[in-house]
Amino acid sequence: LWKAILEGVMNSVDAGATKCDISLSAGMVVIQDDGRGFKTEKEIEDHFETFGTPHKEGDATYGEFRMGRGQMMAFGANDWQTGKFHMLVDIKKNGLDYQLFHLKKPVPGCRIEIKLYEKLLPSEMLGAEEELKKFVRYVSIPVTLNGTVISTDPKKEKWDYNLDGAY
Repeated sequence: LWKAILEGVMNSVDAGATKCDISLSAGMVVIQDDGRGFKTEKEIEDHFETFGTPHKEGDATYGEFRMGRGQMMAFGANDWQTGKFHMLVDIKKNGLDYQLFHLKKPVPGCRIEIKLYEKLLPSEMLGAEEELKKFVRYVSIPVTLNGTVISTDPKKEKWDYNLDGAY
């Protein structure tokens, strides 16, 4: 699960977000950012509906294959809200088909709610939290988990060596 959540964080960075907030409970994960989100139905068709659409050179820090969201979909029913769009994905009920709705009031950025197919045991939650903290430690935007900042901007750290491309 932590890797699926990490994919959501990486998508936030690639979307130009200035922050990413994660809420994790036994039955739900929420990932919310203030990035650019999806602006058009064409973008949704090209980059949400279709897995593996190639990135253009330089348009992503992390993303390469546009398949990471599939990991989020594997863990539970997904409810995506972005811009004026609302997408529902439940692979256990509908496979990779999704429902697309138009929101009356646009939402900023992107909000993903994942209602987990199986509730997490306390030990599974702790494991996911610890792994997530380890892997977002040096993400360049503030990442919060249940209200606590778990990332540090690598540019603000003191390093023994500075190398081009080290981040």
